[in-house]
Formats: sequence, C-alpha cells, structure tokens
Amino acid sequence: MLGLSGCDSGSDSDSDDTEERSLRLVNAVVGSTYIGWEINESDQGTVYFGRASTAQALINGDKPLTFYLVQADGDYEYLDLAFDYELYGDQDVLIVLYGTLDDISYEIIEVDTFDEDEDLGQVGFLNLTSAYDAVDLYLTDDEDGIYGASPTVSSQVGVFSGMEYVDEGDYALRFTETGDKTEIFDAGDVEIDEDSNHFYLMMDFYSGSDELLVLEIVSDDTSRQLVSDDSTGQLRFFNAIADYVSVDVYLGSTSGEPLFMGQGFQSITDYAELEPDTYSLNITPEGVLDTFLFEGEVDVVAGSYTTLVVAGSVLNDDIGGNAIADIVQPVTSGALVSFVHASTSNDDVDVYLLLPGQPTTDTVPIVSDLSPFLSYDFVEDEGDFQIVLIQSSNDAVVLGPVPVTFEAGSIYEIFFTDTEGGGTPGEITVVETASE
Repeated sequence: MLGLSGCDSGSDSDSDDTEERSLRLVNAVVGSTYIGWEINESDQGTVYFGRASTAQALINGDKPLTFYLVQADGDYEYLDLAFDYELYGDQDVLIVLYGTLDDISYEIIEVDTFDEDEDLGQVGFLNLTSAYDAVDLYLTDDEDGIYGASPTVSSQVGVFSGMEYVDEGDYALRFTETGDKTEIFDAGDVEIDEDSNHFYLMMDFYSGSDELLVLEIVSDDTSRQLVSDDSTGQLRFFNAIADYVSVDVYLGSTSGEPLFMGQGFQSITDYAELEPDTYSLNITPEGVLDTFLFEGEVDVVAGSYTTLVVAGSVLNDDIGGNAIADIVQPVTSGALVSFVHASTSNDDVDVYLLLPGQPTTDTVPIVSDLSPFLSYDFVEDEGDFQIVLIQSSNDAVVLGPVPVTFEAGSIYEIFFTDTEGGGTPGEITVVETASE
C-alpha cells in the first residue's frame, strides 16, 4: 500500500470519434516516485516509477503538456519541462520521461493504431538503460531459443526501434546486448495480440544498478512490469516473537543448516538470495531441531525483495506471520518509509507521524485501522518526527510519542512489536535499509 494515490483520470476533451487516438505518460525517471502531468492545464493524475498511465482519448489538435513531481509532503513541484504536442490521426502515443531527476529527457513514440484485420500484431522497443548502449529484443519459440534467430527489433539508448509485424501467438521474450547472444534479461512468455501495438521499454531499476525493469504496454490500455525469469528473489527475516530468546529459521527440513541462525527479538537479517520457488518454513528455538514454534510456506518470486515477519507469543500459542513485499527502489525527494504492525497483543491502530510537540488533534493519521501483520508504505520529508499509535476502536493512546529521524534518499522499516517478554503496550524498532 502506498501513501500517495497514483490515479490516472480525465482529459481536456473527449469525443465519440476519439477512440482510435490515445496519449499516455510513462515514468522512467530513476529516483522519482510519482510524476504527474497536465494537458491544457487539466490534471491527468500521477504515474508511479516504472509504470504507464491509462490512455487518454483526445480530439485532434495542439496539446500543451506540463509535468510535476509529487514531493514527500504531497505538494507538487513543477518540472522544468513543458512543450506542445500536436495530436492528429489515429495513433497510439507514448510520452516517455526518462533519466534522473537531475537530468530528465523525453522521447515521444507515435504509432498508427493497428487496423490491418489480419492475424498480426506490431512490436516496438525502447532501451533506456545506462548499462547497455544498444539492446536486441527477441521473440522466439521456447524450443528454438535465440541462437538460431535474428532480433525482432533493436534499440540504442533513447532511440525507439520502430515497429515490426509479428504473427499473433505466444512467444518467449529475451533481451541481449546488440550483436551478442548472451541473455541480459529473460522476460518469460508473452502473448502478441492481433491488431494490437505492443511496446516494450527497458529501464534501470536503480541508478547505477545492474538490475533492469521491462514495461510492456499494449494498445488496448494494458500495461505491466515484466520480471526476468533468470532473476533470483531476496528474502530476509524480522523476529517479532517477544517471549522467546532466540530462534533459527529453516527453509525445509531442520536436518540441514538454518537459513538464519540465532535471531533475537527485534532483530532483522540481511537479505538471502534464493531461487524462485515455494519453500516450507520452520522456525525453532535456537539450536533445537525438534520443537517448532512456527510452520508455514513462503513464496520467493523472481526479482522480489521480501521481509518475513513472524510475531506473537509462544506461551499463548498465537504465533503468526506474513511475507511483506519490500519497496527497495530509493527516492531522492524524501525518505521511503514502511510501517509494519507486528504486535499481536494490540488490535488495529491509527498511525500518526507528528512534528515534535505536535498534538494528534492537529492532523490526521497517515493510516487508519492498520491490522496486525499488515504494512503501510509512504514517502516523507527528511527531519525529526514523533510516532503516536492510537487504538482504532476507542481512540486510546497505545504508544508514543516515539522519536524518529529520516534522511532523504534513505529507506526505513518501522516495526511495531509487543513489549519484550510479551504483551502491551508494545515497542518501536526502526531499521534503515541501505539502498542500491
């Protein structure tokens, strides 16, 4: 869950004859969180990094475009980027912003809407990575692979490939450096639809990182992020079992070595790199193989970063857990913060983030009715703050004020656990995660 609402709505004018014309914004600006856009001073909503907006159906004519960055406090900062775009004919148009917040570039992709009435689709590719000057895109049968095939399309950095006809059907999607058959990204299987334009955009996940992200955009308003099938998953563990000294975490049988050993209360491990799979999970007292405090399963997804949170009381036999998807792409406009409710002795809480000395009556909670084992993500300005937790059912103060400090560009997890030894009122643990 994100603290900012990424919505895509409205247009400056709609008409019954605009169904074949569409305009979309793609946010590929590394270090941004949300970038918004206006057409003719009419707000079109915001787009999260690595995503595309919904398609805006517009009548022909000049379209003055302006763009803004959503700041940590929710205010807008207009970017030093504005231009007029003339929309005409029946087209799928992508306005792609890329680069970094300090150096934003843009590319406009214009493609006629597909109306061949044949069993064909069209495919185009835009390479926006900093690690590869030129990239080849292959669509092949799984059995044949890329070694006997030619690239479907190729793209130098910031230069759109143009469109190529492709028979409708299922394909394996792979990427290599131009002229090389070594895969740099295996996107698995994709389906090429007849009479549709398919756009693929490859970008950096982090600034200066080797990790890549591919966005697929289809002319029927479909867009999705693709994760490399060759990617591993990252898993770490936070121990919120308040009434047990130390635990071991096993994936599978306890006859082997634990994945995480001797984890005390309120401690968090480093990420462990794992092959994508579903693993059985067994948590035992440290050094004890045949006593199971918690048993379950955890899914490790390619390209994912996950924190496994296990909380509760051994004595009360009420231990539970949740695998929380981590947002690890750093932002430069503030601190990226995740608040995790891991106190089984407390019910739903309202979470307030206050300036020092500020009363709760002076503002609203950043999130209300947050239940145990759930988390809430948001972007916040750097500075000193205080956390106050209020019981949602009766407005009683559960905990706080607890001081916290955020720095811009950093990533924080705030865990609300039981008090050490078990029970209420609870405690706060703040973990700063190094960004890539």
